[in-house]
Amino acid sequence: MWILRPKHFLVNIWNALLLATLVSGQSAIIGNGNLLLGVDKFGQLNVPYRPVPSLNLPATNPFTSGLIGIRSTDPSRNSTIVTEGWGVKYTATTIGFVSPVVLTYKAIVDNSQPISGVVFESFSGNDGGATAKVVTRISGGARITHDFGPTSDPNVYKVAITVENPSSFPYASFIYRRQVDWAMSTINRQYITIKGAQHHPKVACACDNGKLGGNIDVQTCILGTNSHDLSDSGPANHGVYFDFQIGPIAARSSKTFNMYYGGALNFSKLDESYA
Repeated sequence: MWILRPKHFLVNIWNALLLATLVSGQSAIIGNGNLLLGVDKFGQLNVPYRPVPSLNLPATNPFTSGLIGIRSTDPSRNSTIVTEGWGVKYTATTIGFVSPVVLTYKAIVDNSQPISGVVFESFSGNDGGATAKVVTRISGGARITHDFGPTSDPNVYKVAITVENPSSFPYASFIYRRQVDWAMSTINRQYITIKGAQHHPKVACACDNGKLGGNIDVQTCILGTNSHDLSDSGPANHGVYFDFQIGPIAARSSKTFNMYYGGALNFSKLDESYA
């Protein structure tokens, strides 16, 4: 059994060269020997399968899915994220002719719908490496950096997310969503547990529905209300999303927070990794 959960909140010479040219600077399949992550140019975890010898990914795809989201290096534990992404919505207060003007900006980044409100800036990372870093700019000027890297635990990967306000005006509110809808061989027998979200001041919403995607205007709970913790919600074919309130963010400043992805063979190993 392979368990995936987010915390608190994967010929010929000419064709091979062409593929390397197309994906260079735009995506990377990274790993730590136990986990694989497929990081694309916008920081979501969904990359088409390709051979990566250093990560023991052969020319013939051993998995049933053609995507690498986050998964075990062992093909027998056949699970992968099929919809994973993020979104933001924030408000900036600017100077108007008579009174301050509040402007709202939004971005959606997930593979279940068209990406909008975001511009690619830079990508660093290579197939077979252990890290990847993605920098994007949101409509309105906010900059988001996703920095993926291993932790000391082989069952856990970390993504450090930095939100930068380069403007001369504060962001009164900044909601960041991360959503996951994974696929497993036990597709209708998935269970979701959420711990620590209820009454947390920075969790605007948490829910066992990863199919909503990155659009923060689509909700199953009211932003700002207390989210509810869950224990083994299911069985069902579902996922999870978290809306974090990162704001306020002062002018010309930034905030960084961490999220974690991982997997283990059983609940005991999972609890040890997340302790």
